[in-house]
Amino acid sequence: MRTSQLLEYFSLPDLFTLAYVLVDDHLQLLSAMGSYQLPMARNRQATPSELITIALVGDLLGQKNSETWFALVRQLYADLFPHLP
Repeated sequence: MRTSQLLEYFSLPDLFTLAYVLVDDHLQLLSAMGSYQLPMARNRQATPSELITIALVGDLLGQKNSETWFALVRQLYADLFPHLP
């Protein structure tokens, strides 16, 4: 499937959810294998999986400006990502 066709088959919230599950499962597996250590921050606002998911979906959709993309996600999808920095 071409990247340009993604939104014909998935809504953006569904695409975020699918990407999040894949990213989070992968990071958990890497952590269990000892290949990756999940950061332990006390005042963390968002998880690494959430941030990677947003960046990945933005890249898949061809978003050129990451600051604008994160601001758009923060504004329009606060229900999916309520604690973005």
